Amino acid sequence: MIRFIAAIAGLAVIAAALHATVAAAGGWKSPDAPMIAAVSALIAVGMAFATTLWRAHNKLGAVLLGLCVLSGEIYWLVLNADRELVARDLAAAPSIASRDQLKTALVRVAAAEAAKLSADTEITKQAALPGCKAGCVTLLTQAQTDAAKEVTAARAAAAAIKVIPTNTALATKLGVAPWHYDLVLATLRSLVVLGGSIAVSLSLHSAVATNPLITQTARSETPQPPAHHPAAAARSRRIPSPIPKRLPAPSAKPANPPPAADAATIRAQASKFAIEALRADPASTLSTPELVSAYLAWCNRTGQPVLPAKDVARELARLFAAAGRAIQNGRLPGVAIRSAA
Repeated sequence: MIRFIAAIAGLAVIAAALHATVAAAGGWKSPDAPMIAAVSALIAVGMAFATTLWRAHNKLGAVLLGLCVLSGEIYWLVLNADRELVARDLAAAPSIASRDQLKTALVRVAAAEAAKLSADTEITKQAALPGCKAGCVTLLTQAQTDAAKEVTAARAAAAAIKVIPTNTALATKLGVAPWHYDLVLATLRSLVVLGGSIAVSLSLHSAVATNPLITQTARSETPQPPAHHPAAAARSRRIPSPIPKRLPAPSAKPANPPPAADAATIRAQASKFAIEALRADPASTLSTPELVSAYLAWCNRTGQPVLPAKDVARELARLFAAAGRAIQNGRLPGVAIRSAA
Protein backbone atom coordinates (compact mmCIF):
# COMPACT_ATOMS: atom_id res chain seq x y z
CA MET A 1 0.00 0.00 0.00
CA ILE A 2 2.76 2.42 0.94
CA ARG A 3 4.48 1.56 -2.34
CA PHE A 4 1.35 2.56 -4.26
CA ILE A 5 1.03 5.82 -2.31
CA ALA A 6 4.69 6.64 -2.95
CA ALA A 7 4.20 6.02 -6.68
CA ILE A 8 1.13 8.29 -6.79
CA ALA A 9 2.93 11.05 -4.88
CA GLY A 10 5.98 10.79 -7.14
CA LEU A 11 3.83 10.96 -10.27
CA ALA A 12 2.02 14.01 -8.87
CA VAL A 13 5.32 15.81 -8.27
CA ILE A 14 6.56 14.95 -11.77
CA ALA A 15 3.26 16.02 -13.38
CA ALA A 16 3.24 19.36 -11.53
CA ALA A 17 6.87 20.07 -12.40
CA LEU A 18 6.26 19.03 -16.01
CA HIS A 19 3.33 21.42 -16.34
CA ALA A 20 5.28 24.31 -14.79
CA THR A 21 8.33 23.64 -16.97
CA VAL A 22 6.28 23.38 -20.18
CA ALA A 23 4.38 26.56 -19.28
CA ALA A 24 7.68 28.38 -18.73
CA ALA A 25 8.95 27.08 -22.10
CA GLY A 26 5.99 28.59 -23.95
CA GLY A 27 3.11 26.20 -23.29
CA TRP A 28 2.15 22.79 -24.62
CA LYS A 29 2.17 24.07 -28.20
CA SER A 30 5.83 25.09 -27.97
CA PRO A 31 8.44 23.04 -29.90
CA ASP A 32 10.17 21.97 -26.67
CA ALA A 33 7.02 20.59 -24.98
CA PRO A 34 7.21 17.02 -26.45
CA MET A 35 10.90 16.75 -25.55
CA ILE A 36 10.29 17.88 -21.97
CA ALA A 37 7.38 15.43 -21.58
CA ALA A 38 9.41 12.54 -23.02
CA VAL A 39 12.33 13.24 -20.69
CA SER A 40 10.01 13.29 -17.68
CA ALA A 41 8.56 9.91 -18.72
CA LEU A 42 12.04 8.44 -19.19
CA ILE A 43 13.10 9.67 -15.77
CA ALA A 44 9.98 8.16 -14.18
CA VAL A 45 10.39 4.62 -15.51
CA GLY A 46 13.86 4.40 -17.05
CA MET A 47 15.84 3.71 -13.90
CA ALA A 48 13.40 1.00 -12.81
CA PHE A 49 13.81 -0.76 -16.16
CA ALA A 50 17.60 -0.36 -15.99
CA THR A 51 17.56 -2.07 -12.58
CA THR A 52 15.46 -4.90 -14.00
CA LEU A 53 17.93 -5.35 -16.84
CA TRP A 54 20.82 -5.46 -14.38
CA ARG A 55 19.11 -8.11 -12.27
CA ALA A 56 18.48 -10.11 -15.45
CA HIS A 57 22.26 -9.98 -16.12
CA ASN A 58 21.91 -7.72 -19.15
CA LYS A 59 24.54 -5.43 -17.68
CA LEU A 60 25.57 -3.72 -20.90
CA GLY A 61 22.01 -2.68 -21.66
CA ALA A 62 21.50 -1.63 -18.04
CA VAL A 63 24.64 0.55 -18.07
CA LEU A 64 23.77 2.20 -21.39
CA LEU A 65 20.20 2.86 -20.33
CA GLY A 66 21.38 4.10 -16.93
CA LEU A 67 23.72 6.61 -18.60
CA CYS A 68 20.88 7.90 -20.77
CA VAL A 69 18.56 8.19 -17.79
CA LEU A 70 21.28 9.96 -15.82
CA SER A 71 21.71 12.44 -18.68
CA GLY A 72 17.96 13.02 -18.67
CA GLU A 73 17.96 13.56 -14.91
CA ILE A 74 20.77 16.13 -15.19
CA TYR A 75 18.90 17.85 -18.04
CA TRP A 76 15.72 17.85 -15.96
CA LEU A 77 17.59 19.18 -12.92
CA VAL A 78 19.15 22.06 -14.88
CA LEU A 79 15.90 22.83 -16.68
CA ASN A 80 13.94 23.06 -13.42
CA ALA A 81 16.67 25.11 -11.77
CA ASP A 82 16.66 27.56 -14.69
CA ARG A 83 12.86 27.83 -14.57
CA GLU A 84 12.98 28.42 -10.83
CA LEU A 85 15.58 31.17 -11.18
CA VAL A 86 13.55 32.90 -13.91
CA ALA A 87 10.41 32.72 -11.78
CA ARG A 88 12.20 34.15 -8.74
CA ASP A 89 13.72 36.95 -10.83
CA LEU A 90 10.26 37.89 -12.10
CA ALA A 91 8.88 37.79 -8.58
CA ALA A 92 11.72 39.98 -7.30
CA ALA A 93 11.47 42.55 -10.13
CA PRO A 94 8.71 44.74 -8.55
CA SER A 95 10.58 44.87 -5.23
CA ILE A 96 13.84 45.81 -6.96
CA ALA A 97 12.07 48.50 -9.03
CA SER A 98 10.44 50.05 -5.95
CA ARG A 99 13.72 50.11 -4.08
CA ASP A 100 15.45 51.76 -7.07
CA GLN A 101 12.71 54.42 -7.15
CA LEU A 102 13.18 55.06 -3.45
CA LYS A 103 16.93 55.43 -3.89
CA THR A 104 16.39 57.95 -6.69
CA ALA A 105 13.89 59.88 -4.57
CA LEU A 106 16.27 59.98 -1.61
CA VAL A 107 19.05 61.29 -3.85
CA ARG A 108 16.67 64.06 -5.01
CA VAL A 109 15.82 64.90 -1.37
CA ALA A 110 19.50 65.10 -0.48
CA ALA A 111 20.21 67.37 -3.47
CA ALA A 112 17.23 69.63 -2.63
CA GLU A 113 18.27 69.94 0.98
CA ALA A 114 21.81 70.80 -0.07
CA ALA A 115 20.46 73.48 -2.47
CA LYS A 116 18.23 74.87 0.28
CA LEU A 117 21.14 75.06 2.70
CA SER A 118 23.26 76.81 0.07
CA ALA A 119 20.47 79.32 -0.65
CA ASP A 120 20.03 80.08 3.07
CA THR A 121 23.74 80.60 3.49
CA GLU A 122 24.03 82.80 0.39
CA ILE A 123 21.14 85.11 1.31
CA THR A 124 22.54 85.61 4.78
CA LYS A 125 25.98 86.33 3.40
CA GLN A 126 24.96 88.63 0.52
CA ALA A 127 22.27 90.56 2.41
CA ALA A 128 24.92 91.86 4.84
CA LEU A 129 27.02 93.37 2.04
CA PRO A 130 26.63 97.14 1.44
CA GLY A 131 26.38 96.75 -2.33
CA CYS A 132 23.44 94.29 -2.25
CA LYS A 133 20.44 96.26 -3.39
CA ALA A 134 16.79 95.39 -3.01
CA GLY A 135 16.80 93.54 -6.34
CA CYS A 136 19.70 91.36 -5.16
CA VAL A 137 17.87 90.50 -1.97
CA THR A 138 14.73 89.67 -3.97
CA LEU A 139 16.62 87.27 -6.23
CA LEU A 140 18.27 85.55 -3.28
CA THR A 141 14.95 85.28 -1.47
CA GLN A 142 13.34 83.75 -4.58
CA ALA A 143 16.16 81.21 -4.84
CA GLN A 144 15.68 80.35 -1.18
CA THR A 145 11.92 79.91 -1.71
CA ASP A 146 12.42 77.72 -4.77
CA ALA A 147 14.91 75.54 -2.87
CA ALA A 148 12.44 75.12 -0.02
CA LYS A 149 9.68 74.10 -2.46
CA GLU A 150 12.00 71.53 -4.06
CA VAL A 151 12.81 70.05 -0.65
CA THR A 152 9.12 69.74 0.14
CA ALA A 153 8.34 68.16 -3.25
CA ALA A 154 11.26 65.73 -3.02
CA ARG A 155 10.28 64.59 0.46
CA ALA A 156 6.65 64.12 -0.63
CA ALA A 157 7.71 62.06 -3.64
CA ALA A 158 9.93 59.83 -1.46
CA ALA A 159 7.16 59.35 1.09
CA ALA A 160 4.68 58.35 -1.64
CA ILE A 161 6.83 55.43 -2.82
CA LYS A 162 5.63 52.10 -1.43
CA VAL A 163 8.48 49.65 -1.15
CA ILE A 164 7.42 46.10 -2.11
CA PRO A 165 8.87 43.46 0.27
CA THR A 166 11.64 41.37 -1.20
CA ASN A 167 11.37 37.62 -1.73
CA THR A 168 14.90 37.18 -0.35
CA ALA A 169 14.30 38.58 3.12
CA LEU A 170 16.06 35.63 4.76
CA ALA A 171 19.08 36.00 2.49
CA THR A 172 19.23 39.71 3.31
CA LYS A 173 19.16 39.04 7.04
CA LEU A 174 21.79 36.33 6.71
CA GLY A 175 24.01 38.53 4.56
CA VAL A 176 23.89 36.11 1.62
CA ALA A 177 23.90 37.34 -1.95
CA PRO A 178 20.36 37.04 -3.40
CA TRP A 179 21.53 35.06 -6.42
CA HIS A 180 23.23 32.53 -4.12
CA TYR A 181 20.00 32.16 -2.19
CA ASP A 182 17.93 31.75 -5.37
CA LEU A 183 20.35 29.15 -6.71
CA VAL A 184 20.13 27.10 -3.52
CA LEU A 185 16.31 27.19 -3.57
CA ALA A 186 16.21 26.25 -7.25
CA THR A 187 18.54 23.31 -6.65
CA LEU A 188 16.51 22.07 -3.68
CA ARG A 189 13.26 22.28 -5.62
CA SER A 190 14.80 20.46 -8.57
CA LEU A 191 16.02 17.72 -6.24
CA VAL A 192 12.48 17.34 -4.89
CA VAL A 193 11.24 16.75 -8.43
CA LEU A 194 14.05 14.29 -8.98
CA GLY A 195 13.05 12.58 -5.75
CA GLY A 196 9.56 12.10 -7.17
CA SER A 197 11.00 10.30 -10.19
CA ILE A 198 13.15 8.10 -7.93
CA ALA A 199 10.08 7.23 -5.84
CA VAL A 200 8.23 6.13 -8.97
CA SER A 201 11.22 4.09 -10.19
CA LEU A 202 11.65 2.33 -6.86
CA SER A 203 7.94 1.61 -6.66
CA LEU A 204 7.93 0.10 -10.14
CA HIS A 205 10.84 -2.27 -9.63
CA SER A 206 10.50 -3.02 -5.91
CA ALA A 207 8.04 -5.82 -6.67
CA VAL A 208 10.77 -7.57 -8.64
CA ALA A 209 13.40 -6.75 -6.03
CA THR A 210 11.30 -8.17 -3.17
CA ASN A 211 9.96 -11.26 -4.96
CA PRO A 212 12.84 -13.71 -5.21
CA LEU A 213 11.09 -16.35 -7.29
CA ILE A 214 10.29 -13.80 -10.00
CA THR A 215 13.93 -12.74 -9.99
CA GLN A 216 15.10 -16.34 -10.11
CA THR A 217 12.72 -17.16 -12.96
CA ALA A 218 14.08 -14.22 -14.95
CA ARG A 219 17.60 -15.48 -14.38
CA SER A 220 16.69 -19.02 -15.31
CA GLU A 221 15.69 -17.77 -18.74
CA THR A 222 19.25 -16.63 -19.42
CA PRO A 223 21.76 -19.17 -20.83
CA GLN A 224 23.21 -21.33 -18.03
CA PRO A 225 26.65 -23.00 -18.11
CA PRO A 226 26.73 -26.81 -18.07
CA ALA A 227 26.47 -28.44 -14.64
CA HIS A 228 30.05 -29.75 -14.84
CA HIS A 229 31.44 -26.35 -15.87
CA PRO A 230 33.42 -24.52 -13.16
CA ALA A 231 31.36 -21.37 -13.80
CA ALA A 232 28.19 -23.17 -12.66
CA ALA A 233 29.31 -23.37 -9.05
CA ALA A 234 30.57 -19.77 -9.11
CA ARG A 235 27.28 -18.59 -10.57
CA SER A 236 25.37 -20.47 -7.89
CA ARG A 237 27.34 -18.68 -5.19
CA ARG A 238 26.71 -15.28 -6.78
CA ILE A 239 22.91 -15.58 -6.84
CA PRO A 240 21.40 -13.58 -3.95
CA SER A 241 18.99 -15.18 -1.54
CA PRO A 242 15.65 -15.75 -3.32
CA ILE A 243 13.69 -16.01 -0.07
CA PRO A 244 12.52 -12.91 1.81
CA LYS A 245 14.06 -12.36 5.21
CA ARG A 246 10.66 -12.38 6.94
CA LEU A 247 8.60 -15.54 6.50
CA PRO A 248 5.83 -17.13 8.55
CA ALA A 249 7.32 -19.36 11.24
CA PRO A 250 6.50 -23.06 10.77
CA SER A 251 4.82 -25.07 13.49
CA ALA A 252 8.08 -26.79 14.38
CA LYS A 253 11.21 -24.71 13.93
CA PRO A 254 14.61 -26.43 14.12
CA ALA A 255 16.65 -25.35 17.11
CA ASN A 256 19.96 -25.30 15.23
CA PRO A 257 20.81 -23.38 12.02
CA PRO A 258 20.63 -25.39 8.77
CA PRO A 259 23.84 -27.21 7.90
CA ALA A 260 25.87 -26.32 4.86
CA ALA A 261 25.40 -28.59 1.86
CA ASP A 262 26.90 -28.98 -1.57
CA ALA A 263 25.01 -28.31 -4.79
CA ALA A 264 24.33 -32.00 -5.49
CA THR A 265 22.73 -32.57 -2.08
CA ILE A 266 20.56 -29.47 -2.47
CA ARG A 267 19.48 -30.51 -5.96
CA ALA A 268 18.61 -34.01 -4.79
CA GLN A 269 16.61 -32.85 -1.78
CA ALA A 270 14.75 -30.18 -3.79
CA SER A 271 13.76 -32.80 -6.37
CA LYS A 272 12.68 -35.23 -3.63
CA PHE A 273 10.59 -32.54 -1.95
CA ALA A 274 8.94 -31.57 -5.24
CA ILE A 275 8.01 -35.20 -5.97
CA GLU A 276 6.79 -36.15 -2.48
CA ALA A 277 5.22 -32.92 -1.24
CA LEU A 278 3.90 -31.18 -4.36
CA ARG A 279 1.38 -32.17 -7.00
CA ALA A 280 -0.01 -30.68 -10.19
CA ASP A 281 -3.32 -28.85 -9.80
CA PRO A 282 -4.46 -26.44 -12.55
CA ALA A 283 -6.85 -24.70 -10.15
CA SER A 284 -4.24 -24.05 -7.42
CA THR A 285 -1.48 -21.51 -6.90
CA LEU A 286 1.27 -21.35 -4.26
CA SER A 287 2.89 -18.25 -2.78
CA THR A 288 6.53 -18.12 -1.67
CA PRO A 289 5.72 -18.27 2.08
CA GLU A 290 3.40 -21.25 1.51
CA LEU A 291 6.12 -23.07 -0.42
CA VAL A 292 8.72 -22.48 2.29
CA SER A 293 6.33 -23.57 5.06
CA ALA A 294 5.55 -26.74 3.12
CA TYR A 295 9.27 -27.48 2.75
CA LEU A 296 9.96 -27.08 6.47
CA ALA A 297 6.93 -29.19 7.38
CA TRP A 298 8.10 -31.91 4.95
CA CYS A 299 11.56 -31.93 6.53
CA ASN A 300 10.06 -32.30 10.02
CA ARG A 301 7.72 -35.05 8.84
CA THR A 302 10.25 -37.13 6.91
CA GLY A 303 13.29 -36.50 9.07
CA GLN A 304 15.18 -34.82 6.24
CA PRO A 305 17.86 -32.30 7.31
CA VAL A 306 16.71 -28.71 6.88
CA LEU A 307 19.07 -27.20 4.32
CA PRO A 308 19.48 -23.44 3.77
CA ALA A 309 16.12 -22.22 2.51
CA LYS A 310 17.70 -19.87 0.01
CA ASP A 311 19.58 -22.71 -1.70
CA VAL A 312 16.55 -25.00 -1.81
CA ALA A 313 14.33 -22.20 -3.13
CA ARG A 314 16.87 -21.42 -5.83
CA GLU A 315 16.89 -25.04 -6.97
CA LEU A 316 13.08 -25.23 -6.85
CA ALA A 317 12.85 -22.09 -8.98
CA ARG A 318 15.13 -23.74 -11.52
CA LEU A 319 12.96 -26.86 -11.56
CA PHE A 320 9.77 -24.80 -11.96
CA ALA A 321 11.29 -22.85 -14.84
CA ALA A 322 12.38 -26.07 -16.56
CA ALA A 323 8.84 -27.42 -16.18
CA GLY A 324 7.33 -24.31 -17.75
CA ARG A 325 5.79 -22.98 -14.56
CA ALA A 326 6.02 -19.21 -14.90
CA ILE A 327 5.68 -17.02 -11.83
CA GLN A 328 2.68 -14.68 -12.06
CA ASN A 329 2.33 -11.85 -9.53
CA GLY A 330 4.46 -13.63 -6.96
CA ARG A 331 2.56 -16.93 -7.15
CA LEU A 332 3.29 -20.29 -8.75
CA PRO A 333 0.26 -21.46 -10.76
CA GLY A 334 -0.71 -25.06 -11.37
CA VAL A 335 0.98 -26.48 -8.23
CA ALA A 336 -0.55 -27.54 -4.91
CA ILE A 337 0.76 -29.05 -1.68
CA ARG A 338 0.26 -32.82 -1.49
CA SER A 339 -1.67 -33.95 1.58
CA ALA A 340 0.44 -35.75 4.16
CA ALA A 341 -0.17 -39.50 4.28
